[in-house]
Order: sequence, then structure tokens, then C-alpha cells
Amino acid sequence: MTDTRESARFFYGLDGLRAIAAFSVVIHHVADLLTIYGYKNIGIFQRFFLPGYDDVVCFFVLSGFLITYQLLQQQEKQGVIQFKGFYLRRILRICPLYFLIIFISSLIYLFLKEHIPPSLIQHHPLKSFLLLVFFLPNIAVATDNPILGSGPLWSLGIELQFYLLWPLLIKYFKSHMIIMMISVFILQWLYSIVTTCLVSLGYHNACLDLLAQGRYIFPYGNMAVGGISAWLIYTKRNKILQIIYHPVMQLIAYTAICFFIYIQNWFSGAVHPLFEKFIMGIMPCIFMIIVLNISSNTKSLLLLRNSFLNYLGKISYGIYMFHSTVIFMMINIYSSYHWQHFEFITLIYLSTILVTIIIAAMSFHTFEAYFLQFKRKKLPTTQLSYIPRMNEL
Repeated sequence: MTDTRESARFFYGLDGLRAIAAFSVVIHHVADLLTIYGYKNIGIFQRFFLPGYDDVVCFFVLSGFLITYQLLQQQEKQGVIQFKGFYLRRILRICPLYFLIIFISSLIYLFLKEHIPPSLIQHHPLKSFLLLVFFLPNIAVATDNPILGSGPLWSLGIELQFYLLWPLLIKYFKSHMIIMMISVFILQWLYSIVTTCLVSLGYHNACLDLLAQGRYIFPYGNMAVGGISAWLIYTKRNKILQIIYHPVMQLIAYTAICFFIYIQNWFSGAVHPLFEKFIMGIMPCIFMIIVLNISSNTKSLLLLRNSFLNYLGKISYGIYMFHSTVIFMMINIYSSYHWQHFEFITLIYLSTILVTIIIAAMSFHTFEAYFLQFKRKKLPTTQLSYIPRMNEL
């Protein structure tokens, strides 16, 4: 996902968390695409990681956390939010790679369509393409199969929509900010439960079926939870932070993650839709606890300050964006050889991870670097103040 590195300067460990979430998405999508291609007994690798959407929720919480902190600091230090600079920085970070993926996906559709499984072919390719171009990829995914390779763009569309509205909400709810953020989160949860109940009761029409896909239509509560995290740190709500930093609270969060991995991966299809919505409501709160501890608690049970993980987190936007195309390439390349089943599956996983890292690194240091350098030169961001660590509270 996108890298808000200006905001991450003093939030230790978040690059490592971003890397883990990105590779969890990759592993699950390898399994998904292998299944679509008709391969059986694809192993149990993916069953030890959170499902792809839950990892995207982690990205959403991180985005809300970092962006909200940056906006709060800018609002305090400069008196106002510089909307023009904020929007231009986000556009320069997200849009170049966003449109490159649209271009690559279009080439796959035009020239390699015969290698795409029938179940992934678009019913209305022109409509899907236009929705991608006009920054509504979440609607494209909710209404049709995504153009192969463009699947990851749906969450980028959500982030762009969030970035468009969030500074305005921060500005106009300055005196009631925490109420606004909690309200957005509660609204998302209620929206998800109500639409699920209506569909479960047999109410069906095109509009309701679209609205019922809440993860694509209204996931902004996840970012709001990240915003709450930033507000807690920025306004130094130490009593609340001490509770969140407590080892027991950390253990509860990590145990909950393990429990949800077990339930969603080993009992897939047997989980009641309303329980799934409950998980979707709880998950951002769990990530809030993890993000706050990793970023600002010296006594965190999980420290992600490994240089290799940090580097992978730095290029994680490219990892997330390119991985679908790489999986498609690897499956089609290796399927032409007569491998043993276990060797084939293992090669797909390993080569997908390796090739995705290489492509993402090349993209970061060449294509993305040009726009990042321009952004830093022409649109310098507010310098962040030092973040108090747990033993200083």
C-alpha cells in the first residue's frame, strides 16, 4: 500500500508491520489464483496468515494513523491545513504507479486474454476500465471481475477517496474530532450489519446487493480507527495509552489475531455472515493496539526494527501493486512444464515472492523515485516532532 514516509519518520517499526501485511496478501492471493486455475491441494501456507482483506484493513488503519497525525501537527503548527500541498503529495505518491498498473492490466487483457481463466473475464470491460481511470476501482471490483492485475487498485481507490474527504473532516470537526472519528467507525459497523441482515432475510436488488459489499463501499471506519490512534498520541491521552501499552492488552490483541486466522482459514465457509461482520468490526481495533505498541511503546512485545523488514516495508507499495500480475505470470510460465504437484506449488509461492520483491525494488528506485524526489523538492511536508515513548509518559 501507499507509503506515507514523511509521517513515519519517528514511528518505529511500522515499515516492518507494513511488510508483513503485504506478504500476507501475496500468499493468500497465490492460493486464490491457483484455486481459480483449477489446482487442488495447494498446501496450507496461506492458512497461517490473515486473509487478504484483513491485511488491507491493517493498511487502512496505518494510513489513517499516519495521515491524521500529519494533519493534526500541520493544523497546530501552521494554524491551517494546507489542502493543496496535501492533495498534491498524495497524488504524486499514489497515481504514477496506479496508472502504470492500469496500463499493464490493459495489455494483459488485450494480448493475453486466452491465458486468463474464464471466471476472471470481465462482463463489461469498458465500464471496468473507466471506473479504474476515474478512481472508482472499488466500484469496479464490487460490480464485476477486476481486469487481471488491477485487483489491488480497489483499496487504492478507497484511500484516494479517504484522502479527499479526511482533511476536510479534520478541519471542520476540529473541536469535536474524536466524536467524529468514533462516529465514522460506528457508522461503518452498523452499515455492514444492516446490509448483511437485509440480504440474509431475502431482500435482493441490484442496489442492495452492491451496498451489501461494505468492504468495497464503506470501509472508511478502518481509517477512522487509525485516526483515533493518532489523536490518542498527539493529544497525549496517557491514561488510555497506558492501558493499551499494558502487556495483557498486547497479549489479547495478538491472541485475537491468531484466533481469527484459525477461524477464517481453517473453517472457511462455515462462519456465519454476521460473525464475519463482527470480526470486521473488531479487527481495526486490534490493529490499533498493535500499531500503537509497535510505533510508540519501548516495552512492546513485538519489535519490528529489522533492517530487511524495514526495507521491504519501504517498497511494500510496489509489492502490493505488482503481485497480482506476477502471480499470473508465474502460473502461466510454470504450467507449461511437467512438474510434480508439490514442486509446482512450492515454485509458484517462492518465485512469486522473489520476483515481486525484485520488481517492486526496481520500481521504487527508478519509476517511483522520480516522483518521490519531485514531491520532496517541490512539496516539503511538515517536520514531525518527537514521539514520546512509553517510558516517557
